[in-house]
Amino acid sequence: MGIITGPSLRAESITLEPAKDNTLYEEGNNSNGAGIYLFAGKTGTRANTQWRRALMMFDLSQDIPAGSIIEAVTLSMYVSKVPPGPTNQAFNLHLMTGDWGEGTSDAGSPGGAGAVATVGDATWTHAFHPTQEWNFPGGDFNFSHSASTSILNPGTYTWSDPLMITDVQGWVDDPSTNFGWAVLGPNVDKTARRFNSREHSNAELRPKLTITYTPGATHWANYPILEDGRTVNTGDYLGWIDIETKPWVYVYNLGNWIYLPESHVTEVGAWTYIPK
Repeated sequence: MGIITGPSLRAESITLEPAKDNTLYEEGNNSNGAGIYLFAGKTGTRANTQWRRALMMFDLSQDIPAGSIIEAVTLSMYVSKVPPGPTNQAFNLHLMTGDWGEGTSDAGSPGGAGAVATVGDATWTHAFHPTQEWNFPGGDFNFSHSASTSILNPGTYTWSDPLMITDVQGWVDDPSTNFGWAVLGPNVDKTARRFNSREHSNAELRPKLTITYTPGATHWANYPILEDGRTVNTGDYLGWIDIETKPWVYVYNLGNWIYLPESHVTEVGAWTYIPK
């Protein structure tokens, strides 16, 4: 059989809203899973510290094919409220390392104090209230941030950094590690910001993640690549093969490795066998 090469893969772009979001309130077991706002930063004074951390997760599994290469990533969020006499402050994006929940708690407006957590909500102490605690109070996330942006007044702000590309690529390669990001504010009193959440009535001002990617290949030597992005079933030809380590591939029916770049698959039986 001859090799038919498909058209060149071109970069595509997609914009997503969060699949879930929530706010962690340092005091008590409050949350805001169904609320229209998210909060990040520090309220109060040194005698009454009150931290806020905003969490959000974007589901990529239905929109970005397995094996795709992430080219660019930008997160945009709308800041709807700032403290009196605001100063420019850095708000950082941190990769979440553990799963968390979004319940039905709703703090309404203005929402800054949160609402009593419901079953499945993320809180300062629990990833899933009331049964599963964080490894560390305040959420499980990478200490180093993936991106940073400075926020002053209300308006739309964006985060974009090569480390965000690394984060999203990791989620595409292994969806089980996709727990989203946390937005953290500075350790400065009265610098908290309020952001619109995915539940806000104005869809244009909800959080948005724009991803540019090159789709992964859908076929190998004219055989469809399965959903895992690495397995091909050639039927009676070579059986099930794993193309992840190409041009060396593991042929399950032979129980061995063979040197098999696509150019070697020209007709049944025309392949080069070399023990690895």
